[in-house]
Parts: sequence; C-alpha cells; structure tokens
Amino acid sequence: MRTKLIISLMCSSMLLGSGQSFAQQWTLESSIEQAYLESPEIKMTLLDLDSRKYEMQTAGAWPNPSVEVRVDNKLGTDDGSGGYDLTDVTFSQPIPVTRLKHQRALAKSMVKVAELGVSHEQLLLENKIAKAFHDLQFAHAEYELAKTRLTVADNIFNKSQKNKQGIIVRYLTPLEKMRLDIVREEARQAETSAEGAYNEALNYFARLLNIDVAAVTDMDSLAQMKQVWSLSELLQRQSNHVLLMSQQQKLTAAREEIDLVKSSLLDDPEVSISRSRDSFTQGREDVY
Repeated sequence: MRTKLIISLMCSSMLLGSGQSFAQQWTLESSIEQAYLESPEIKMTLLDLDSRKYEMQTAGAWPNPSVEVRVDNKLGTDDGSGGYDLTDVTFSQPIPVTRLKHQRALAKSMVKVAELGVSHEQLLLENKIAKAFHDLQFAHAEYELAKTRLTVADNIFNKSQKNKQGIIVRYLTPLEKMRLDIVREEARQAETSAEGAYNEALNYFARLLNIDVAAVTDMDSLAQMKQVWSLSELLQRQSNHVLLMSQQQKLTAAREEIDLVKSSLLDDPEVSISRSRDSFTQGREDVY
C-alpha cells in the first residue's frame, strides 16, 4: 500500500515539477511525502522492485528453441547434378524438467527482498526527515524564545528609566545601568546565536526536501510527546523490523539459489525434430 502511495506521489511530482517554491504550512507528514518525491534512493529501490517483478514474470518461460541447418553438395555428388542443397534442418526444444520450479521460487523470493528493501529505505528516509523536521521545530522555538527574552530585556531597561510619557521616574546608578546593559547584551547575543542555528536548520531541511527556503513560511509548533513506548513493546516491534525480515528473506533466497544451481548441473533434456534429404533408388526423398 505504501509503495503504491509513493508511486502516485511520484506521478504527481512529474506534473508539478521539482524544486518547489510554493509556500505552505509544513507538517511531518507533508515533509515525508515531499521527501518521497525527491529521494533518489527511493526511486532506485522502486526501479529495482520493478525489475524483480519482471524477472518473476519471465521466470516460468521455457528456453528459446534452436534451429540448425546444413547445406552441402552431397546430393549433387550422388546423382551427378552438382551444386549445393539444403540437406538437414533440425528443430530442438530444451525442456526444463526440474530447473523451472526452482527458478520461479528464486524470482518470487527476490521480489519479496526488493519489497522489504523499499520499506527499509522508506524507514531510513522517514527517520532522517523526522530528525531534520524536529530539529527545525526546536531551533524555531529557541529563536522565538530568544526574541521574546530580548524584548523583555529592552522593556526592563526602558521602563526602569522613563514612563510612557518619557518622564524619568527613577534614577539609575552607573552600576545598575551596567548590569541592565549586560542583561540586554546577553539577550541580544542569544537571539543572534538562535537565529543562526535556525537558519542552518532551515537550509538543511530545504535541501533534504529539494524546495526553496522561502517555501518554509509556516510549520507545526513543537508538541509534547503523547505516548512513550515501553521497553517490552519496543522489543516486540523489533522482532518485526523490516531489516530483520529482509535478512531472513535473503537467507531464504540464497537457499533457493543453491537449489537452482544444483538443478542446473545437468543440461536440460532436448526434444528435436529433424528433416534430412537424401538420395535413394527412386530419387531424392525427405527423411524425418
């Protein structure tokens, strides 16, 4: 089902084009969908899956027949007429008695390996995009917090000297002014550092999704994790991980490949039909 979703998304990408610059609110789901469209690794695994499916379709096909012809001057020498004639035509068809079933089993196993490979590549991509997305969310939250702190520091400094009408309401000693300047400068430096970290995370996120930085104008805010998996649940899910399933399927495919090699130690038997032309007492005749 997920593979079909990726294929449909890739078709949509061909219509829209890559390097999107439109602005939208980005969520984790929309980010992963965009990454599916642009990931060369996903495209390669899907192409490999298509090739494996084609191999499975052709795995049950019999070998191509062969035709052998012979032209010589035997008939012309026998009756004295001379020249060359077609004296032999042989049609041969190899019959895969035991090899074919092992060949089909191996092709079917390789399709399963390719399908699990697609799922594994999807998980790797989803993990990569999720980390970049959450890093961007965190950097954005830190940047907004740093801007708020700078605003608060500026307000404290201004309100401690003048009221709304601009009248001095309290005299500040040089030491107090210095302390307030230090607080405000620390807030300004923290805001600059947070802005740089946010821009770095934003550029990395945009490169992963192959979109313009200007397209990321809004995104989901950080949310508290609602569910934390227990260790027993994680261990249970680990046994069904696609990477482990892929390794097990590769082992099955390797065994079936061994069976195929064993069944191919001897050549396939052949059934042949031959037509020969020879000279007899009554003249030239065909022999089958």
